[in-house]
Amino acid sequence: MVVFADKSREAELIEIWKQSFGDSEEYIRTFFEWNLSKTMVIVYEVAGKAVSVAYLLPVMYAKAGQQPISCWYLYAAATLPEFRGCGYFGEIMKVVREEVAEPVILVPGEISLVAFYQKQGLHVWLEGKNVEVILDAQNMSKWLSGRDFHVRDISGTGYAAGRNEILSKKGYIKWDKHFMEYICCENKMCGGFQKEVAVGNEKYIVLYRIEGDVLRVLEVLPQKEAERAAVETCIQVLLKETGCLRAEVCLNPTVMATDRLKLSVNQGYFNLTMG
Repeated sequence: MVVFADKSREAELIEIWKQSFGDSEEYIRTFFEWNLSKTMVIVYEVAGKAVSVAYLLPVMYAKAGQQPISCWYLYAAATLPEFRGCGYFGEIMKVVREEVAEPVILVPGEISLVAFYQKQGLHVWLEGKNVEVILDAQNMSKWLSGRDFHVRDISGTGYAAGRNEILSKKGYIKWDKHFMEYICCENKMCGGFQKEVAVGNEKYIVLYRIEGDVLRVLEVLPQKEAERAAVETCIQVLLKETGCLRAEVCLNPTVMATDRLKLSVNQGYFNLTMG
């Protein structure tokens, strides 16, 4: 049966998370300590044992001149390995569709899961956009010729403020102050940074992690119509600063939503998925 859970079931929730995603218990407990009291936790239980779970985190769809829309971000959906294929997560999603009044959005962990979530009553709201930038030492001097550039650390609060200012006129999924602080904390736990990159008169804010020789860029703002051209020089500067050889840049993940989100496809922006 489907029930709503709280902190009293933390041990069961940690076990599902560990077996599904392989994260350390420290990482999971940090998420719980920061967010469990603000999160709707829905589980499917068998003989009183939680075997499948979904976490709903509060977010807003915000756009200047419009009334914000309250939404939920579905995160860390998982089922114990021995109970997969039984339809238990489908039962959780049935409750979500029927009892959660606000729109629910999610980012599939893999693009192959889109079809699975479509069967659960969700549709693609934003098409994913990603680019790869490879360090080109030969062209670096040409790109930066005559331009002053710098990279500096910014605080999580500063990053959040800059992000909201940049996106304030664009329809986007907005995290509140608490979750923005957590996102920056989680990124730091995973070896990440938030930086301001200035190249000539252009300024960017960037949230990224270093994974081996790869610069994994979770978010870079602002983005312009020609996304790759707009971010390439910024990312080249970061490659130079970090010594990484290439960058994987997420401009926008694929985002799915329940039918309660009436906005047309691709009329919005969402990034900063955790994990």
